[in-house]
Amino acid sequence: MATIKRALSAKTNPSGRAEIMLRVSVSHSVSHRIKSGLFIKKELFKDNKFSNPRDPELKKEVRDIQDRLEAIEKFLIRICEDTPLNRVTKDFLLTQLDLFLNPPAEETPVAPEVTFFNIFEEYITKKNISEWRIRHLRVLKRALMRYELYVRANGDKRYKIQLDDFTVDGKAGAD
Repeated sequence: MATIKRALSAKTNPSGRAEIMLRVSVSHSVSHRIKSGLFIKKELFKDNKFSNPRDPELKKEVRDIQDRLEAIEKFLIRICEDTPLNRVTKDFLLTQLDLFLNPPAEETPVAPEVTFFNIFEEYITKKNISEWRIRHLRVLKRALMRYELYVRANGDKRYKIQLDDFTVDGKAGAD
């Protein structure tokens, strides 16, 4: 079973905070020293234990660091128990810790933008209409495309014809 011991780094950053170091002992002969990435004021971490300050802001900060450190420790122990001993190296642990602290962002599939003219073409292809009506609808489509380009050229650079803008009275965008 893996064990983890906490220690405070001797070096401090310009704000007077020191990094909490972790010694991960996988077996009697294999142990690795790892940086946790968590920084705390030296007076708040003495004798490998967190102190309990009176200031509510400091108390919240200590609690947050303590919770994150416990989560890191549980993760590292689980990794050490689930991985064969010969694969548990310092680089392996650092890579896994980095993935734990900074999980890769999941790419959300972007739906293709449905424009007015895409809907127009879809209507033409799905509807069973005669060839001469298809020609007339395409003439109407080209006229609306020219109108959209005209409005863009004369002011509103982001103008797009949208299906929601059309009303029964024939007043498009009359708000």
